[in-house]
Parts: sequence; C-alpha cells; structure tokens
Amino acid sequence: MMDCLNGFFHDVYTESLAQALLFSKNGGAVAVWASSGLTSPEPQLQMDQNVVQSLFARPSPVLGDATRQAQADITDSVARRTYILFGDPQLQLKRPPVGNGQH
Repeated sequence: MMDCLNGFFHDVYTESLAQALLFSKNGGAVAVWASSGLTSPEPQLQMDQNVVQSLFARPSPVLGDATRQAQADITDSVARRTYILFGDPQLQLKRPPVGNGQH
C-alpha cells in the first residue's frame, strides 16, 4: 500500500488497514509496507519503486533489507520515518527459478 496513513497504527480507537490485513482470519497479507503518517508523494514514489525493483532483482533480498535500503536511498526524512514494515523482516519472496519457461 503505497500511500499515506494505511499504517496509522497508533490510534487507540481504530485499526489501520495494515493491521486489518495482517490480522484477517480469511486471508489478507503476510507483510505490509505502509506509511503511518502524511508524506509528500515524490519521495514515496521513489522509495516504493526502489522496494519493488529490489524485491524482483536476482537474487532478491529479504523484505527487511529491501525496505531498509529503499529508506536509505531517499533524502526525505519524513517518508523514511513514517514508512513501516509490518511483518517478518526475514520474509523472502518465493519466485520460480530463472529459465523455466514461465513469464
């Protein structure tokens, strides 16, 4: 979820979208990369593109390394501070091996 406030977990009266997806009993998410605050769209876009490129590179890093590097690669301190990885930082995407004929 690459926009503002989907990770706004610190309101005691509501559940953030990130939390709802993680805690869903009928399927949802194994991890969520979301912002807990308001940020400018430009650094969000750069950071989110960096995460996606990193996760689909070969070899792909674990999720925590991909998000940490994406945050380090931008200069906007607000975006770096508000984006949170909800879930296991050691999670790695399962992908088919290269050259198996799948696209």
